[in-house]
Amino acid sequence: MEVLCQNYIQNCQKIGCEPINSILNKLNPKNSYKDKNKAASNDILDLSSISTTLNNFKALAFSLVNDRFIKKLILSDTFLSDDGTIILSNVLKNNKTIEVLDLSGNNIRADGTIALGQMLKINNSIKELILEWNCIGIWNNGMKALADGIAMNQSLLHIDLRNNKVSSKGGQIIANALKFNKTLLSIDLRWNSLGLVGGRAFSDMLVSNKIIVNIELSGNDISDDIMRSIANSIEKNRDCINQSKYTQDLSTTIESLTKSHNETIQHLSSKLSMSEETQLSLTTKLSKASEEIMHSQDSLNLMKEKYKKLESEKLQIEQILINERNDFRQKLKKIQMDLVSEKENSLRISELNNNKISDLNYNILCKNKEVSELGVKIEYSKKENNELKQQIKEFEEKIQKTKSAYDQQLEAQKEQNTLQMKEQEELYKQRLTDLKNNLKLDYSNKEKIYESQIKRLESEKSSIFKEIDELKEKISLQKDQHQKDIDQLQESFKQKEEINKKAVDAQSEYYKKQIDNEQQNSDKFKKEISEITIKLEGKENEITNLQSENKKLKKMIDELNSKLVQNETNVKLAKESENKMKNELKEVQSKMDDDKQTIENLEKQIIKLEEKIKFKDEIIQSKEDEIDELQRDETLRMQELENAISNCLKSKRKYSKKILAPKA
Repeated sequence: MEVLCQNYIQNCQKIGCEPINSILNKLNPKNSYKDKNKAASNDILDLSSISTTLNNFKALAFSLVNDRFIKKLILSDTFLSDDGTIILSNVLKNNKTIEVLDLSGNNIRADGTIALGQMLKINNSIKELILEWNCIGIWNNGMKALADGIAMNQSLLHIDLRNNKVSSKGGQIIANALKFNKTLLSIDLRWNSLGLVGGRAFSDMLVSNKIIVNIELSGNDISDDIMRSIANSIEKNRDCINQSKYTQDLSTTIESLTKSHNETIQHLSSKLSMSEETQLSLTTKLSKASEEIMHSQDSLNLMKEKYKKLESEKLQIEQILINERNDFRQKLKKIQMDLVSEKENSLRISELNNNKISDLNYNILCKNKEVSELGVKIEYSKKENNELKQQIKEFEEKIQKTKSAYDQQLEAQKEQNTLQMKEQEELYKQRLTDLKNNLKLDYSNKEKIYESQIKRLESEKSSIFKEIDELKEKISLQKDQHQKDIDQLQESFKQKEEINKKAVDAQSEYYKKQIDNEQQNSDKFKKEISEITIKLEGKENEITNLQSENKKLKKMIDELNSKLVQNETNVKLAKESENKMKNELKEVQSKMDDDKQTIENLEKQIIKLEEKIKFKDEIIQSKEDEIDELQRDETLRMQELENAISNCLKSKRKYSKKILAPKA
């Protein structure tokens, strides 16, 4: 297991995926499960219900290629599907140790079954293959490939194909393949869809195949006659196998006896050739040995006669047992059929009752919904009626109020408009003169301020440029000095290298530190220069902002002029609005007349709705009476069903007791 775990980790690294902890816990023997009474077996790898990715499973499968310890591999409910089964089947073509393979519940389809069939043609180590709860039987090409693999395989003893949706054609394909197989002992095909055609195919297959000992075909809609013929042929196969085993045992005993006699004869013959002096004694011994041989041959003949008698007695006893078994199985089948029929009847009755109850409940719910909807509609119509009445009253009051208010507003607005027009004209004239004077003063003041600021900024700019030039000159001078110092130091180093290497090293480190400090100072000067340039850019931005503000002031003056023009247009619009108000009064009066007509129509519709509501109330009462009658009928039927079910259960218990009494 440790080697397998290491191979799995290495394969994961090669593929580029992380190993799963649940698989590592199964592969690592230190973390393997151990009870007090049970020890963890190293030849079983149980990975059931562990979901893995395709790359992780590929790494695990590749680690199984050269494994020599695992004999049982359980991969049930691991969601392998076709891709995983293809990878596993390609790996198992080279594996020679795995004897049991469990792939139940993995959604295997056509491609996966084809890969399994190809694997079975090559692999000769798998003895048990479990494939229940898959989808193998849906595609005939997959079934053909699997059948070809079963026909050519020489090691498989048991195969499980339960709940695989195997059709009648799939059953015929498997039956034809089993005619050529000479090793398979049992096959499980329960809960599929073989039908009569598939059952006949298996009964015909058993005529030629004398090796299969067990076939499970329940839940396939096969008739009782076919099932009996299959059971009889399987019993014959079992008897033949038992007889062959018994004959083999007897033949081995006879061969051992003959070998012992031959050995004695050889031993005696060797003694004859020993010497001439012992010939007489040997002849006598040979005569005795020949007599013993004759006696042993007579005993062999007697043994053979006894063996024949025993075989005849055995055949008679086996026939008696077979007849008793057939009778007993027929009785059991009749009892089982009766029980199944009773169960089916009870299930049908319960289903019918449940369907009736569900239909009645559904009808009751529908009627309750209709009743609730009608009640909601009635309440909604009543609310609408009340709201309409209230709206009519409010509308009439509003109309009266609007008439009186509108007349007052018209008179007040006429007076106000005349006064406002005069006041606004005077105010606009005063504002225009004030704005023009203020704008001229502001503009002249701001121009003076901006000119002074520009001059100041230019002087600052010139001083900053002078400082920058001075700093550049200082930096250049310092660089020249540093270069001269470095040249002098290098010459002194060359002279003093021969005298003191240690002193030279210390001085070189000291000078290097000075150089680093000077470089840091130069970096600081550069940073200061960059900061000064940034300040200059900021001041230039300020100048541009001041220029933009000048432009904005000019735009403000233009906007004020445009507003004066708009105010003049608004005065004209106010006069036009007075004319529109007069026209709207006329339209309101016409709408009042139309509303009165709509109110009369609504009152007529309300009367019709009240009549419909009364009619629907009568229908609802009749339906409620019907619902009560249906509920009473349901209660009576339920009581009858409960009584019938209790009687059936009692009769079953009595019947089971009668059956169990003779067994006891």
